[in-house]
Amino acid sequence: NDLSSTLSPFASITQTPSAFDFESSHWPAQFHHTGPFHDGEGRKKVDFPWERLTGEPLIYASMGTILNGRLDVFRTIVAALAKHKDLQLVLSIGDQIDPQRIDISREPVPFERIPAELAASHVGVVPTLHDHFTELLLPVKLLEYVHMGLPVLASRLPGISSYFGEHDLSEFTAGDEHDLARAIESLCADPGAARERAASATRRLAEIGWDSQRARYLSLVDELVARA
Repeated sequence: NDLSSTLSPFASITQTPSAFDFESSHWPAQFHHTGPFHDGEGRKKVDFPWERLTGEPLIYASMGTILNGRLDVFRTIVAALAKHKDLQLVLSIGDQIDPQRIDISREPVPFERIPAELAASHVGVVPTLHDHFTELLLPVKLLEYVHMGLPVLASRLPGISSYFGEHDLSEFTAGDEHDLARAIESLCADPGAARERAASATRRLAEIGWDSQRARYLSLVDELVARA
């Protein structure tokens, strides 16, 4: 368990400055702190929007070689700071990640504003993932989109397909971002067909809506009461 036993008996060299290492006296004499092995001359100059700095506290986040390509890490940082409007965030992401993929989510839309948000939209997306719970799920969001007359893009799931067919909405493979992109492109390429599917979905919703289901429900209640 002695760390020094794993080191070379001749010399072990690290580029970590001694000031950055843990305070310890256990390093043997052949262990040398010699870093850092770089200076600023080899670094490329990067344009920075200095004019966007407001004087508020600035958070700077940068990952090393191993994590610098981890999109999920940067998204976690953004999500953690999204609600702190009194802070500014700078991410040093290098050239491995497209900055457009690091989304800064908007604040939640208040319930009373949802109808207006939907009315201003052109497409409703239901990207439900496929698992044992969602197998037979009919998402309420899908019904809201149809009720508002929006063309719908929905995951291809048994529960959804049992109510709405390909003439009612556009489907894509659940969890497949490439198939979703294909479905979006196809819908945008033919807005007339998208409107026809939306109208068909509205008619289908009327068939399974409360106005038509009310009679079936009351009939079932009467039947059960009669058996009692």
